[in-house]
Amino acid sequence: MICPCAKPLIHRNLIFDLAEDTSKEAKILIKELNEDGLPEDLDLGTNMRGMAPLHHACRAGNVAAVELILGSGCANVDVNARCYKGLCPLAYAANRGHRKVVRRLLEEKDLDVELTDWRYHRTPIQWAAYKGHTRIVADIRNKAGYSPC
Repeated sequence: MICPCAKPLIHRNLIFDLAEDTSKEAKILIKELNEDGLPEDLDLGTNMRGMAPLHHACRAGNVAAVELILGSGCANVDVNARCYKGLCPLAYAANRGHRKVVRRLLEEKDLDVELTDWRYHRTPIQWAAYKGHTRIVADIRNKAGYSPC
């Protein structure tokens, strides 16, 4: 259990680090943070490169960190945030084949599955198809209500 007096000291760098760390120790800490909750005024917005902790967690396939970030109640968590490449968290997860992360993101009511990146102009479903992640294509298709061709 994390000491209540330490909660104000938890800052965004810790969350950024935990987002990409899939080690057993990181999972234990994330579980404790989930139980204790994060301070609502914690800044989980983007860094200088436009990357938010949610981008890092989705890119790494870290479901526990995605859960922590989305369930944090922090005001500036944006499931549709774009990084410096124009990629949203769903695009990172779809591109890398992280199906559990994709499925968790698809539960978010504000998720926009039609966002395209700025370089290749691909949507998350197009990234998944390009990389051969057919199950993820089906998951996104079901969420978006696409009808088969």
